[in-house]
Amino acid sequence: MSKLSLISLTIIIFALFFCQVKCYNYEIKNLDEWGQSDLSTLQDLDLASLQKQPTDSYFFQISDTKVVAFVIGEKNIQNSKTSVDQLTVYNLDGSLHRQINSSDNKYNYSFYKTNVEGEFVCIKQNSSNKISITFYNQDLEITRNVEDEEFPIQGDFVGYYEKSSSLGKNLLYLIVTGYNNVSSEQNYLIYVLDLSDTSTYSIKHTYEYTDYYSNYYYAFSIQAYDDDTAIIHFWADNQSSQQTFVQLKYNSQGQLVSGYPKELDNPLNLVQYEEFWKPISYIYGDDETTTFILIDTQYNLLIYTHEKNGDIICSQTIDISSYMKSHNFYQFYGDLGWLYLKDRYDYIGHFAIFDPKNCILDLNDVIETEIYSGITGSFLINDEIKILEIGNGADTNNQNNIYYQIHSIGSYNNDGDGDGDGDGDGDDHDSGIILGFQAIISLLGLALLI
Repeated sequence: MSKLSLISLTIIIFALFFCQVKCYNYEIKNLDEWGQSDLSTLQDLDLASLQKQPTDSYFFQISDTKVVAFVIGEKNIQNSKTSVDQLTVYNLDGSLHRQINSSDNKYNYSFYKTNVEGEFVCIKQNSSNKISITFYNQDLEITRNVEDEEFPIQGDFVGYYEKSSSLGKNLLYLIVTGYNNVSSEQNYLIYVLDLSDTSTYSIKHTYEYTDYYSNYYYAFSIQAYDDDTAIIHFWADNQSSQQTFVQLKYNSQGQLVSGYPKELDNPLNLVQYEEFWKPISYIYGDDETTTFILIDTQYNLLIYTHEKNGDIICSQTIDISSYMKSHNFYQFYGDLGWLYLKDRYDYIGHFAIFDPKNCILDLNDVIETEIYSGITGSFLINDEIKILEIGNGADTNNQNNIYYQIHSIGSYNNDGDGDGDGDGDGDDHDSGIILGFQAIISLLGLALLI
């Protein structure tokens, strides 16, 4: 065999092995090709309706059989409506698996999957304005023996408010706004939690950014990566009272990288002391590209995409004045994403497709759903990409149960871990590796004949 042939064969073998272990393909169909189930009622949920503006709603896939939703709704109790929040787990056919009702605190929750299959963490602001943390499994049983455990008071901070989190491999990054009792200002704090010991957790690092005032509520984005590094963005006023867009970068040990915080070009001017719908960052495509969406008070929707090292890929603002400036949901698969918006006047749901890598959204091509004031989330099942939409009918006054609908929006071929924030079937992963090794052995046999 010549030296050139050996090098070429080595490249082919490496590429084939890498693809069998890591490659996965997603396809979101054109909107006119989407399918949907019949409109059905969720009688088991025991909610008459969802609130028209479901603050802090969450929806994410927790395992290959379950999704978690946090909703705020109204129950009919003795001929009057009572507001309750519900933490629920659904099966992938839309049926209810488990639920918890609570009236303790109806805002400022943050949920995220952990490094244990079927487990998630709930971090919230409790009645004392402190941070508390609880771990659950998909049966809503307490795990790690951690239930409503309060974080220790940090420095001069006496109250903790807006928050969001993101998990890498074992490190969970948490961004929080806190009230500083000395300066009488709100600042950002970053907690780095170590989840590597699956029987408990620990706070590995805490950072205070007192040079920046968090006067733009929920105007931040946080993304951790598989190697436990993280990138965080937030809007704040600096010491000169100028609005700034700030980037933080952390290494795999949860330590702030030298040269940060870094002030970047501001992609969207925000109004002080306004509350924004919390942006959620998602990794997609090559597992290193990240996008988040933020809508300002003037109905400008910002799509912001950056690389794992923090370099910007694209940034674009789109006028969405026909839709609500909050209560939007989105997710990415492959090179495309779906976006859920509600009509500004009657709250009926609409879906659009957008290109996050080029920050392109065409609102001339949308479809309308049959659900009002809904929340949505997507999941992967049997090689299909689906969305579960939960919400109200057109007339909530004569409604006894909330509604749901399942939308079939595309397909995926999972030859690796395939986690576009959905969870694929582990058996597919094993089969892909076996087939990969079989192909490699065949190539090696061919090489011996060259």
